[in-house]
Amino acid sequence: MLHNDLEMLGSYINDYWSLKKMVASGCEPTMVSKLMTTLQEHCLGMSLAGAGGGGYLYALKARPGPLADSVDLGDLTSDCVEVDQEGLELWVAGEAVTRATEDEDVLNHETLMALLETKNKRFL
Repeated sequence: MLHNDLEMLGSYINDYWSLKKMVASGCEPTMVSKLMTTLQEHCLGMSLAGAGGGGYLYALKARPGPLADSVDLGDLTSDCVEVDQEGLELWVAGEAVTRATEDEDVLNHETLMALLETKNKRFL
């Protein structure tokens, strides 16, 4: 992730969820709405994965640590994952092809294909 801006990432997640609710009414069950309200002060952003309907809620926490340490989840379970803040690394045949850094905003298709072509020539 470029610029290590977790607050912006959280706002993008929230924006995505707001847009999804506009085009897919009913994708947020009442139980999920209540849960999101409870979690709001602990999270930078939240959304449901997949088609909605309450299957899997993901949330970007404001502070490290398990969510269950901050909120009583009742009989719900939570998984803890981390956001990679190092950027994109692309490996081909065990060798690093490129790495996105703050200096590179986007690894576009043309650049990727040129890098792969250069690396592939060495393996032929």
